[in-house]
Amino acid sequence: IGMKDILPIPLPISGMHDAAKHAFGYESKWEEIKDVLIHMILPVIVLTMTSLASIIRYVRNAVIDVINQDYIRTARSKGLRESVVIYKHAFRNALIPIVTLMGMYIPTLFAGAILLETVFNWPGIGNVLYESIRDRDYSMVMAVNVFYALLTVLGNLLADVSYALVDPRVKVE
Repeated sequence: IGMKDILPIPLPISGMHDAAKHAFGYESKWEEIKDVLIHMILPVIVLTMTSLASIIRYVRNAVIDVINQDYIRTARSKGLRESVVIYKHAFRNALIPIVTLMGMYIPTLFAGAILLETVFNWPGIGNVLYESIRDRDYSMVMAVNVFYALLTVLGNLLADVSYALVDPRVKVE
């Protein structure tokens, strides 16, 4: 079995467009969209895989901590199905610390994009920051850092508001 049997299209490793198609124009808008989507496969895999392992591990540990609680034993002793105990009682209470983690992943995604956009030669804020550091454009570096600070505040705000969705005992006032 060769690579062509597994993946019928070659995966591009650089850029956002095929250079020749982009220079001479696309046959249709759909061809341009398809070209960008094909170029997105590897960067999306890299960006998701880097954070997915830590999220899964955090969720697993949170659920294990909650499963040992007394109210889970009480729910099981009432005769509830295991799926109801896990999804309605355990996972819902394990989501509270996970919401905090998700709020902090918003700026982390953009920070990870610095390396990703540089390696895959994608235009974006990460590439702008890299070019600014290389060119010693201090005002642009500070502007991007202010943007990251705003993303951190926004992530914390979203996490705080999301607590009310996850835990009905928390009221947003």
